[in-house]
Amino acid sequence: MYDDVLIPTDGSEGIEGAVAHGLALADRCGATVHALSVVGGLTEELSTDASLPESVRESRTEAANQATADVRAQASDHDVAVVETVREGSPAREIVSYADERTDLIAMGTHGRTGLSRYLVGSVTTSVVRTASVPVLTARLTDPLRSTSYTDVLIATDGTDGSTGAIEHAIALARRHDATLHALYVVDTKYGISAPVRSVLEQDGERAVSAVTAAAEPAGVSTVERVATGVPHREVLSAIEEHDVDLLALGTHGRTGLDRLVLGSVAERLIRTAEIPVLTVRATGDAD
Repeated sequence: MYDDVLIPTDGSEGIEGAVAHGLALADRCGATVHALSVVGGLTEELSTDASLPESVRESRTEAANQATADVRAQASDHDVAVVETVREGSPAREIVSYADERTDLIAMGTHGRTGLSRYLVGSVTTSVVRTASVPVLTARLTDPLRSTSYTDVLIATDGTDGSTGAIEHAIALARRHDATLHALYVVDTKYGISAPVRSVLEQDGERAVSAVTAAAEPAGVSTVERVATGVPHREVLSAIEEHDVDLLALGTHGRTGLDRLVLGSVAERLIRTAEIPVLTVRATGDAD
């Protein structure tokens, strides 16, 4: 399923959940783990501040090497090979470049050394989710760390091609973990809709979740279908809690017609607020 899993790391505790889930997935898939730490901002700082000593670069590079070494140490409990890499440059660009060149999944945290109290647009994680061509598994740091064994997987679908890739990955993960797959379609009532329109959308929803079941059946994955009505991200969070879901999968594009993930989108809200890992998958052919 996955042959190479990229785990970006800055050595902070904020990424512990992502490291745990990335290593566990790599172990289950027999994948190689790529631990990448990016030393960011040095080129700009050194070019604008002549007094900035070279020792700053050395110190930050040493910290980056320690961060990848920590991932290798944590991998000792798993049957995986680890490749350690340190790069210098823009963290988001370097992560996406490395992933596009060598890996087929990114597992990363939503918080890091910035010390920010919440997930903000413009952060490294947001940029990676927006631009990476490979799926991105984001995981918040929770106390205690959530189990890396998935018994219930939720796929949120809107029935468009933008959901197809996410459905395929959700089915494969559910099969790998022998998990139940929950297929959810939400009729968005945020701006209010008439009864006839709601009826049409509910029918669309029934077709969308039935399509997930049809795709999952040949893989031997059992499904639970649900069509809900309300505000999409709230209904998804409600379903996660109701069914004790361990992993959420969804596409980053859909009926909104947006050409990229933006603040306020369903995917961004769920990455920011869900306490379980979120796997986002871009539709094939999406452009930045």
